[in-house]
Amino acid sequence: MSSDPSGVNHDQNILFTRNILEEVVHILENEDVASSDLINEAEKIAFDPKLFGPFLKKAIQTRKSTNDVAVNAGIARDVVTFVYNIVLDRQPDQAALDAFSTAIIRGEMNFGTFASEIVLSAEAQRKEIEKTKQIYDNVFYQIQRDIWEGRAIFERQSEFAQKTQAIPAAMGADTPANSDRLIVDQAELPDLIRIIYNACLGRTPGDDEIGIWAGHVVAGSVSVVEFCRMISESEEAANYRDRLNQIAPELTDAQFTQMAYEALLERGAAAPEIASWVQQISSGQANRMQMLSWLFTEYVLDHTVRPIPENNPYEVYLMGTDKKINAFDWKKDLETLKHGKKPDGDRARALARDNSESQFTFNIKEKRTIVTAIASLYKGGEYIHDFLTHMTGQSIFKDYAELIIIDANSPENESVIIEKFVKDFPNIKYKRYDYRVGIYDAWNIGIEASEGQFLTNTNMDDVRRQDSLERQAAALLALPFVDVVYQDFYYAFDKNVPYDDIAYLGAKSKVGMVTPHTMFTSNPPHNAPMWRKSLHNELGLFDGTYKSAGDYEFWMRCLAARKVFYKLNDPHATYFQNPHGLSTSRETPGIVESKRITKKYGRKVIPDIFTCSAKDFLKHVGADGDAGDIINPSDRYDYIQTMLEKAALDLKYKANSEQEN
Repeated sequence: MSSDPSGVNHDQNILFTRNILEEVVHILENEDVASSDLINEAEKIAFDPKLFGPFLKKAIQTRKSTNDVAVNAGIARDVVTFVYNIVLDRQPDQAALDAFSTAIIRGEMNFGTFASEIVLSAEAQRKEIEKTKQIYDNVFYQIQRDIWEGRAIFERQSEFAQKTQAIPAAMGADTPANSDRLIVDQAELPDLIRIIYNACLGRTPGDDEIGIWAGHVVAGSVSVVEFCRMISESEEAANYRDRLNQIAPELTDAQFTQMAYEALLERGAAAPEIASWVQQISSGQANRMQMLSWLFTEYVLDHTVRPIPENNPYEVYLMGTDKKINAFDWKKDLETLKHGKKPDGDRARALARDNSESQFTFNIKEKRTIVTAIASLYKGGEYIHDFLTHMTGQSIFKDYAELIIIDANSPENESVIIEKFVKDFPNIKYKRYDYRVGIYDAWNIGIEASEGQFLTNTNMDDVRRQDSLERQAAALLALPFVDVVYQDFYYAFDKNVPYDDIAYLGAKSKVGMVTPHTMFTSNPPHNAPMWRKSLHNELGLFDGTYKSAGDYEFWMRCLAARKVFYKLNDPHATYFQNPHGLSTSRETPGIVESKRITKKYGRKVIPDIFTCSAKDFLKHVGADGDAGDIINPSDRYDYIQTMLEKAALDLKYKANSEQEN
C-alpha cells in the first residue's frame, strides 16, 4: 500500500475512484488538447505519481503519435490493470485483461464505459461494503477518542492542515504562503464550531459565539487550527475534563469499572480489564466518561455491525490450550486404531501417566451409598445401553454408588432397556415424568432423592474410565477441606466409542485451576465433576431458570462462598463433541447466561482488596507504605509478594539466630 505526499493512502484513494476515473476518461478522450497540456492535467489529479502518473503519461504521449496496434494494446492493458487495482484492489485475471483490452482497441468499448462497468460491478460493491465496515470498526474508535479529548482534536486538525497544504503542491498549484491556514467552506464553519465546542466544552455554543469565531476565521485573524487550540486549552475546557473524572467520586476506579461493565455490557468485568482501566485513568490516558463512551460503543458494535463469530461444530480448541482438533482427523485416527495400530511412544507414555495409580485410596469397608450419579434423559435411545453398561461397570458402583435417571418425557422408549438393568442393579433409580423437565430441574430432583454424600452428573453420550467414581470419591474422603473435585478429560467425536480407544487418541484438555480469573473466561469443572451434597444444604440447588449454564452459575456461587475446588491430575472421563449441540447465534443461551452470571457474581468473586482504595488496601494488609505506589490493582500482587518474601526472610533470620544462641 503506497502513500502520497498529502497523506492520502490507497484505502482513501478508493473513495475518490469515481471522480478520478472521470478525469482520466476526459484526459484520454480530449482530442483538442495538446499532449504537453494533457500531461500537466494528469499530474494535477495524480495524488500519488507512482500510482497514477506512469500509465497516464504513457497513454497521453502515445495517443496521437502512433497508430501502432501493439502500442495501443499496451496502453489498453495498462488502463485495465490500473482500474482493476484501484477499484477491486487486485490484478485482472488473464481472460478479463484480454477481453477488455481487445474491446477497447476495437472501439467496442471506450475507457469510460469500461471504468463504469468495473466500478458498478457486484465485486466492487462488495469491496465497498467491506471497506465501509473496516472504516467503521477501525476508525470509529479514533473518532470517539477525538471527541473525548479536545486536545486530541487539535492534534488531528494540525495533522489534517499539514496534509491539506500538501495537496495543492502535489496537484501542481502554488502553496499558500501561510501554511498554518486551513481553508474551510464558510457555510461549514458553524457546524465545525459546534463540534469543537461539544467535544472540548461539553456544550453547544450560542449564536453570538459562533458569529464571533466565524468572523475571526473568515477575516484570517484566527486559523481553524488556532481556534481549536484556544478552545481545547481554555480554562473552561480544563474544568470540563476535570468534571468527566468526577462521576461517582465515592467509588474507586476499580469499583466504577465493575459497575460500568455490568450496566453497559451486561456482564462482569474480569480482573485484567479492571486493572487496565485503572492504569489508564490513573495515568491520565483516559477518564471515566471515556470509559463509558467506549463501553457503549462496544455494546453498539456487538449488536449491529460486528460479525458473529462462527463456530465450526466439527473443529474445537482443546479446553485450556491453543490447540485445535477436528472431527475428520480424529475419526481417521480412530479407524487406524481399530486396525490394530497403537499410539506412538510419546502418547503411550502420556497415557501411562494418566492411568497411574491414584494418590488417594478408597478404603471404605462398610457397604453403603457414598456416591450418587444423576442423569437427565431425553432422546437417549442410541446411547442408553452403552451408558448403563459403563456406569454399572464402575469399580464402586455395586456396593458404594447409585444411579438416578430422570426421564424428561423422552419419546424413545428407553425404559425397556433401563428396566432390564434395574433387575440386576437395584441401586438404579428410574423416574419418568409426563412433561419436559429442564436439565437443572432434573438434577435437583435427583439431588433431593439421593442417598450419597457425594454427587456427580452424568451425560448419556459421555464415557468414564472404570475407576472414575472411585478416584473422585477417594479424593473427597481424603481431603475434607475440599468441596469439589474435577479433572481434565478426553474429547470424542463419535458416539459409543470405548473409553480406552478415546484415551489412546489423546485429544486431552488442559483446564486450569479454579480462580476468579479462570472462571471469568472458562468453566474448568464443567465436565464430570464430583461435589459434596452438603453444598446444596448451604447454598441451595441448581437454578432451574438457566437452560445451558446452570452448572456454571452454581460453581460461581460456590466460588463466591469461598468453597474449595481441587483438580485431580489424571483424566478419567470423556466429552462427546456433539455437532448438533452448538449454535452460532449471539443470543444462544450459553452466551447470554454466562454474561448474566458474571454480572451477578463479578463483584462477589473478585476480592475487595483488589478494588478498594490504596489507603484501605494498606490498612487491610497492616502495612505502612506509599498509597501512590499501589493505585493499580496489579501492583498489589507484587506488593503482597514482596511482603511475604520479607516475612519469610525475617523468619529465617530469626530461626538462624535462635539456633546460634
